[in-house]
Amino acid sequence: MKRAIVILAGGRGSRFGYDKPKQFARMNGKPMFIWSLMVPMSLNFDHIVLVFNEDWMDEAISELEMEDIHGVELIGGGRTRQLSVWNALKYLERCDVDVVLIHDANRPFATCDLYRRVVSDLSKYDSCVPIVKPRDSVYEMEDSVVLGLMKRESLGLIQTPQGFRYDLIMKCHKMAIEEGKEDFPDDSSILLHFGYPIHTTRGELTNLKITFEEDMSLAKYILQFLESKSIKF
Repeated sequence: MKRAIVILAGGRGSRFGYDKPKQFARMNGKPMFIWSLMVPMSLNFDHIVLVFNEDWMDEAISELEMEDIHGVELIGGGRTRQLSVWNALKYLERCDVDVVLIHDANRPFATCDLYRRVVSDLSKYDSCVPIVKPRDSVYEMEDSVVLGLMKRESLGLIQTPQGFRYDLIMKCHKMAIEEGKEDFPDDSSILLHFGYPIHTTRGELTNLKITFEEDMSLAKYILQFLESKSIKF
């Protein structure tokens, strides 16, 4: 089974409060997107595609060279996350891959075990996405007013990396473009829109999505925890 991984680092990080896109924010001396590359590089993917905003491509190349990282295929992103994935899927058309994983660079702590679970399930299912159950009570709200309590048992928090059979995710992205839809929040939501079932696997509480500057404080604790437990990520 020929496998590819797409890592999305094309966002501008406007909510992060940093003078560069957040994927350049440093943790233990390395940019966030470098941490996100480390696990895929250890798992022998046939193609590792890194998607970056064209305006920051030179700096990304410089960081890769400083870390002596080779074998990463760097391409330009699109106006939205969805269009960045579309660029990567079109790039992979020439590569004859069977499955593709799609991961957000601002989730730098996805572990080897999580990647392996997603890849393993793709031998049985057309898609696989990690999910964690909410631990807190979840309310439906409108304009700061609580409308009701939602059933935690029926809710899940979706993470990345998300894995798909390549021909299926390519087909769904193409149909979305043809419908004029360009801003789906993630790739599993595109499958859901077109009525395809989505298989889930156990996600990880440490697989933090770094969105705001204050998330970096928690990220440093997670990094220390994973390193202290010798967890491969």
